[in-house]
Amino acid sequence: MNYSLKFLEFILVLLIGCGALLLAIDLRTKFDRALRYFGSSLVLISIMALIDINTGSISTPISEKLLGQQILHALACIFFPFSAFYLTLLTHKKMSRVNFILIYLGIFFIILVPFPLMLKIENNHVVGGWIYLPLFLPFAVFYIGFSYKVLISNIRLSLGHDKNFSIIHLIAFIILTLSGLMDMIGIIHPSFKIFISYKVFGIILFGGMSAFIFIERLFLLIKDRKEIIGKLDSIKIETTHTDALKSLGESSANIAHEIKNYLAIMKSNGKLIDANNLSGQDKLAAQRIEKSAERLESYTQSILNYSQKIETFKEEIIFGQFIKKCIQEFFPEFETKIQLSQELFQKILLADTKKLEQIFINIIKNSMDASATEIKVEYKQQEGWDCFLFVDNGKGCEEKNLEMLGKPFFSTKKNLGGNGLGLAVSVSIMTSFGGTIQFESSQKYGEGKQGLVVWLMFPVVNNR
Repeated sequence: MNYSLKFLEFILVLLIGCGALLLAIDLRTKFDRALRYFGSSLVLISIMALIDINTGSISTPISEKLLGQQILHALACIFFPFSAFYLTLLTHKKMSRVNFILIYLGIFFIILVPFPLMLKIENNHVVGGWIYLPLFLPFAVFYIGFSYKVLISNIRLSLGHDKNFSIIHLIAFIILTLSGLMDMIGIIHPSFKIFISYKVFGIILFGGMSAFIFIERLFLLIKDRKEIIGKLDSIKIETTHTDALKSLGESSANIAHEIKNYLAIMKSNGKLIDANNLSGQDKLAAQRIEKSAERLESYTQSILNYSQKIETFKEEIIFGQFIKKCIQEFFPEFETKIQLSQELFQKILLADTKKLEQIFINIIKNSMDASATEIKVEYKQQEGWDCFLFVDNGKGCEEKNLEMLGKPFFSTKKNLGGNGLGLAVSVSIMTSFGGTIQFESSQKYGEGKQGLVVWLMFPVVNNR
């Protein structure tokens, strides 16, 4: 029996440590006030159980038993309102009149605990005084009823993991309160008290179950906080990016007009020189001037397009029909080399046709620039996403550069006049659609050869 008591004491000390840890975490981090009050409650009831074990044995003098029970009941008078307060916080409710009634009654009974009115010795047993049964026991039942009401209402309002958390907490609380009531009945009728203390076992079960779910909740809160921090970091990056675009837009708008004026002069003079029956190197030089002016004009316009806010007017379109039309209009010479899967003609998208057309042109032109001889356009579905894959057999992209694709001013074909804004504009448009673009090599996709795979990922349209 001595070893059993030692084992129980060991478990209770662990529960005290767990409660103190939760209390310290909240005091240090201000993480969740429910942790603070639960930790305090767990420490309090575990100390009560330790006192019960050490003053409830047969060999303990009756005067020490009386003192132990007086201390236990004083702690219970503190625990009742304290526990009700933490349950109120746990369920995100405000302090009610019931909370204040429990506090005032707790103070009232703490004052009476040392007197025989509450507890006394009779026939070598600690029994309840004349106010114990008519006043103190109803006080305890009132606290239990209020706590059950709070927990049950919380279960009704909870969803998912919070609902499971509330159910387990209610079960643990029922175990604790019933064991406490059995000990109170033992005070009124000592013959009912078979064990040293029913509440010791109730406290251990309650403490173990509640500590488990609170620690689990703590980890969930930490996980949620990390996700929120991650989202804030993303927002910060996007804000920085937006500020950069704003600055770019303002500066490019200011200089675009002047640049275009000079470009117009260069282009007209280039055409004039070329029209003067030039030949040989002179004719090539005039043509280079004209082409350079056109390229610079295109580059200036790309910067303006990228720096401007993307506005979209969404409408439902059939993907297969729309991309086929774009290919016939802009890449007729490449039509036989672009394979469209049949699934594409059954998929409906919600997008701006002009902006989507711009994305298709950028992707197909990039494949052609990379010496692709064929492009496969396929469909895949992932949870919540319609994915359209452009798989080409061109030169591909090195792994180290894949994650840079779509970044403004990054290009793997600068020697061909690439300015790195085509895919960047496409990424911005896809973001305005609520979608995204991803890039990977054809080898990773499973083609077993060089090439690039572009994933266009759109949110699934609900009415399909």
